[in-house]
Amino acid sequence: SVLEMIKSSNEYPPELPPVACQFIRAMLLFLAPLCLFPGHSPAQIIDGYFQGQNIYANVSNGGVPYYPNRLDSQHSNAASRLTYLIYAFAGIQNNACVLNDSWGEIQKPFDQQNMAVMGQTDSDSDSGTLKGIFHQFQLLKSYNPNLRILLSIGGSSAGAAFQTAASDANRYSFVQSCVNLFINGEYGLTQNYPNIFDGVDIDWEFPAPTISNANTETDQRDEILLVRFCIG
Repeated sequence: SVLEMIKSSNEYPPELPPVACQFIRAMLLFLAPLCLFPGHSPAQIIDGYFQGQNIYANVSNGGVPYYPNRLDSQHSNAASRLTYLIYAFAGIQNNACVLNDSWGEIQKPFDQQNMAVMGQTDSDSDSGTLKGIFHQFQLLKSYNPNLRILLSIGGSSAGAAFQTAASDANRYSFVQSCVNLFINGEYGLTQNYPNIFDGVDIDWEFPAPTISNANTETDQRDEILLVRFCIG
């Protein structure tokens, strides 16, 4: 299994702070029940994805924006039934985690009741406070304390970026950048906003030779070591 491969690795990169362990360990949440209890379906785990691009009208959503408030108790109430909500995606640039859409994620005012979680609108005048999708997630969690929100890093366009970010030379600083930005909430605003995200989903497509100049063995090793920071 993937877990057994990770645990059997004899290579031990430098340890990160405890919050980084939380960061990496979260990507195993969906694998662990299947590995620990073969044949057992973890029916208690219910997860769903929220794509950031869907707050804009586009072809994928039929021209109708889909806001996080669609998950609140005034609408579908889906947030109360989800174990994990996974946000897609964070980007990778220069071997560091970055926002994919800073306007939509931390700046866009949700200033109308019909677009804001539980009708709690943002003020358009205060440019230094958190707004956007991430503030809507903050509100969702305040009304649904059992909800955990994970950040999906990568996606189909980030395969080559993972190859260098997860390498021996960059792995530590890459993970630390993701922790600082998303777990600690260091978005460059007037204050930090930690604990919106509880962990991550690593969406490396793919650690195999489907990308120009990819090296299957190296990619697989680097992906395992990315997780190995916090296990064993």
